[in-house]
Amino acid sequence: MKSVLKLCVVLFVAVSSLAQTATTTTAKKKTTRTATVTANDVQELKDALAAQQQQIQQLNNCSRRKPQLRQLKPKRIKLPQTPPNSSKPYLL
Repeated sequence: MKSVLKLCVVLFVAVSSLAQTATTTTAKKKTTRTATVTANDVQELKDALAAQQQQIQQLNNCSRRKPQLRQLKPKRIKLPQTPPNSSKPYLL
């Protein structure tokens, strides 16, 4: 029984040491890429940012106008009821 336990411990230690070395080798394989940014790329980003800011401004203007438009909304007018004995309705 003790020899089986020793064998299991030895196998566990061997496997765990292999697992630790495998993770360190994969970490070393990663390489970093350097990105070259050109003036054209910067200008495209500036243009895109300006377009987004303009769109935000337009949306802000629309949202400010909506409460004003609600105030200008016409109210419903109640028409006078036709007398019950009248055969002709009121004309507008």
